[in-house]
Amino acid sequence: NMKYFKYTGLFVLFILFSYCATSYIEKITKAEEAFYKEDYETAIPEVRDLAKDASAKDQLLYLMEAGTIFHTKGDYETSIKVFKDAEGIADSIQTSMTKEGLAFVLSDNESNFKGESFERVIIKLYLAMNYIMLGKVEDAKRYFKKVDFELKDMKVTDSKFKQNLFARYMDAVISEQLNAYNDARVSYKNIMEIAPDNKEILADRYVLAVKE
Repeated sequence: NMKYFKYTGLFVLFILFSYCATSYIEKITKAEEAFYKEDYETAIPEVRDLAKDASAKDQLLYLMEAGTIFHTKGDYETSIKVFKDAEGIADSIQTSMTKEGLAFVLSDNESNFKGESFERVIIKLYLAMNYIMLGKVEDAKRYFKKVDFELKDMKVTDSKFKQNLFARYMDAVISEQLNAYNDARVSYKNIMEIAPDNKEILADRYVLAVKE
């Protein structure tokens, strides 16, 4: 439900902070404190000011920050716009790294920038959630497909790769709503392979079988 999605946003943002450099966390502290107090009118201008002269890497993180704030605030249209800007920067960074090799850095201050794949997954997951909240399930489904693509890429390139069961489950639910039963079945199967003790998924798979 809507309340569940709102606080999922808070949880995902907490995970994002754990991946950030100390200097970034120090800069964002004031905006973060306002955000957790649900003082969005203070948090949003703070993030905008920080992003003005930021490097590409930090600008990506600030955009993700702003997109999360707008999502939690309930302004899903604006959150989509912000996360799409972030998606563009993430794509640009990935293209540059592909061309220059793994030694590529955007500046001396960004040599410790890690977790690019993680950020790409989070961006697409938020876009999918925003579309769900707006009732645009086909757009949400399209972004869950992109999340799946990023997760598969991470499985090959990221030694700390972990499956995102939330994304898998939401993809299954959306697929069912769109009558894409085969997609839903595959998502449930993937969840059971990762978390075989999840009995609730067995019930969902049974309901799906009855529908089919």
